[in-house]
Amino acid sequence: TMEEYFDGKPVERNSLVWNLHTNTFEKDTVAAGIEKHYRPAEDLSLDEYILYAGMVQSLMYGYSLDSFRFRTDCGGGLFWMYHDTWGEVGWTIIDYARRRKISYYGVKRAFEPVHAILRRKEKNYQVLIANDTDHPLDFSAKIGYLSFDGIQDHTRTVSICVPVHSRTIVFEGE
Repeated sequence: TMEEYFDGKPVERNSLVWNLHTNTFEKDTVAAGIEKHYRPAEDLSLDEYILYAGMVQSLMYGYSLDSFRFRTDCGGGLFWMYHDTWGEVGWTIIDYARRRKISYYGVKRAFEPVHAILRRKEKNYQVLIANDTDHPLDFSAKIGYLSFDGIQDHTRTVSICVPVHSRTIVFEGE
């Protein structure tokens, strides 16, 4: 889509064409997110910049939507960043040409009908499972951790039951 905006000319991040097709109100937040989570943004090629910007947006949306779903007292959140007129790394999930951006997939994953969310609360962890289906979930799972070499196994098997259209904390502990 960006190449279409540039009409065969080289795509340049600081050009007038780029600035006319980007979210200029939040242009610095993209680079800041890349630098916080990955590496210095000024060292990136255009393709790398677009990739990392999309990954930052995907993580941000996924984490934000998970935080709504994790709250059992929350009935939902309004997601409005679907489509806009910008073709590059603006905060939408569909670009001007109706192409999916990388962040589309983080949102899609966060809205899956069955979705597990892990949160750390002080020194403890909580796992919540959202079940937005018409079928109850009833299964066994291993909870805990393994050492990287697999020798130390600190897991145990638990039974998990999540009713239809509900969110249930299925594990709390260290």
